Amino acid sequence: MKKIIESVKYELQLYFKGSKFVMPFIMMAVFLYFVYFKTTSNEIVANCKITYYFIFFLTVWIGWSVSSSENAIMEQTVLLRLQSSLIYYLSKVLFLILLGFMASTICVVIPIIINLFNGGTLFKQPMTIYNIVNFLLLLYGSSLIGGALGSFFHVRVLKDRKTAIGLTILFTLLTFTKTAVINEFSFTKIFLWILPSLDYFSKIYNNKMDSFQLSNSFIIFLILFIYSVLYFTIRCSICYKNKF
Repeated sequence: MKKIIESVKYELQLYFKGSKFVMPFIMMAVFLYFVYFKTTSNEIVANCKITYYFIFFLTVWIGWSVSSSENAIMEQTVLLRLQSSLIYYLSKVLFLILLGFMASTICVVIPIIINLFNGGTLFKQPMTIYNIVNFLLLLYGSSLIGGALGSFFHVRVLKDRKTAIGLTILFTLLTFTKTAVINEFSFTKIFLWILPSLDYFSKIYNNKMDSFQLSNSFIIFLILFIYSVLYFTIRCSICYKNKF
């Protein structure tokens, strides 16, 4: 456990000392400004939905930027010091998960603070602990699948950078529009089952923009969590097989 914690700390230090975090941070700041600083009396579920999709695209970006720029020599050195492939790949996954959770938490904490300063007028509904838990659960699920999908076409999974970028964009768009694509072209469900139903959120909460249901939020999180575990496992297995 100590090696995993130290390895994740190392990855975080490396990430925030570089410049890869700058653009995602700027995008998140711009998003929060226009969604929460410029409006009041919002429907809490509707705002969660917007943030949920934003976090997905943001973490796809983060996952891609981290996985596409690995230094082979540095990574081999880390692996030798850890002396365990399991710890090495697990720490890589936990690092991405932690980044996603950090972004998600910021996207929940900021509106809470704004709501307090606005005298509770940011949302039409009160920002209760129950609503906050639902908000976090949904954003955490979205960040999990975003990070898993963004990092899937790792440089050791697919060496051709242009193809990897193209496939990442394609998978991201199909994940976002899966239900619509299947409704339009029913034969696509034969292979689109490999992608999670990100828009399951819209199916459940489409006509319920004024309140959350914890059981439904948990189901969405669970679906995204399972897909994320599968994606991370497949990616790590391929990376392990391909070596450096």
